[in-house]
Amino acid sequence: MRFHNLKIHKNLPLKELTTFKVGGAAKFFTTVEKGKEAAIALEFAREQNIPVFILGEGSNILISDSGFPGLVISNNIKGIKSNLEKGRMAVTVGSGENWDNFVEYCIKKNWAGIECLSGIPGKVGSAPVQNINAYGQAVSTTVSKIWAIRCKTIKPVLFTNIDCNFKYRKSIFNTIEKGNYIITSVTFSLIPNGRPTIAYHDIKKYFEYFKRIPTLKEVRQAVINIRYRKGAMILPNRENYKSAGSFFKNSVVSEKLFQEIQQTVSEEKLKSGGKYCRDPWFWRLDVDSVKIASSCLINCAGFVPGCRKDKVGISPKHTLFIINYGNAKTGDIITFAKEIQNKVKEKFGVDLEIEPELVGIF
Repeated sequence: MRFHNLKIHKNLPLKELTTFKVGGAAKFFTTVEKGKEAAIALEFAREQNIPVFILGEGSNILISDSGFPGLVISNNIKGIKSNLEKGRMAVTVGSGENWDNFVEYCIKKNWAGIECLSGIPGKVGSAPVQNINAYGQAVSTTVSKIWAIRCKTIKPVLFTNIDCNFKYRKSIFNTIEKGNYIITSVTFSLIPNGRPTIAYHDIKKYFEYFKRIPTLKEVRQAVINIRYRKGAMILPNRENYKSAGSFFKNSVVSEKLFQEIQQTVSEEKLKSGGKYCRDPWFWRLDVDSVKIASSCLINCAGFVPGCRKDKVGISPKHTLFIINYGNAKTGDIITFAKEIQNKVKEKFGVDLEIEPELVGIF
């Protein structure tokens, strides 16, 4: 069917549009390539009185087995423009551009600021929503402004960096304003001819024998190599896993609870001969808060790499990745995830937070 020249599909299956390869169908589905088309799609949803979900590359979502009871809008808004502003490069990017392709583009231009975010699947519009961060960089440090369309009013809105209220893996777009906007473009502030960020322990170790500062391109390749070894890269003609990447966020706990956790982890390390929880497995944030690698807690709770339950299990390469090993359903994944959460809660008193967005009715 068509709505103002925009093609709308009915009951379109979504599982093949996700990296987890699970989930039901969308009641309605359309693809937009311009901001005007996104506005038309929102008008259709308003007339139908149905919810809206914006689909990027399906890399950080888990769709219900019953699908999505509204309109799924596939974002394909493209375009990259740049200009020099006060010594920094302002790069405005269509939200439907592939994120990693954009990172590679910037590195070829020798613009620093997002090189450690290489290899992350998804589209540019998803990056600020989740405030993606990895290997010592967070996208929130480079976002200067965001153009979006408010779903209720179908009017454009401009957000500054401060407006986005960025926090660890969070922004207003996945918290207080979740589902209220379609991001159409993002402007990044990058450093021309800047030095790469080498702050995270994995990156430092990778270049420990280098006798010079690595280039942006070398840091990008290092990140991709590290991510692939952990099973976090989706590459053509290479071994890949059906997952949504990290299924649980790292946990932040009080100093008091951390002391108890540290004792339990030490005991588990002794039992396993040091097999679990590679150092560093915690990072002090301030005087009373410590960030803990959730992979360590999961390992110590008995869920080791490669363990599985029927068609679902833990990746053999990384404990944080839950894998669809066969024709699993979303319900199977959720059941397995809850089992992990319950065991970690029982052993450590920590509530693991699911990272992928749950789409549909759960």
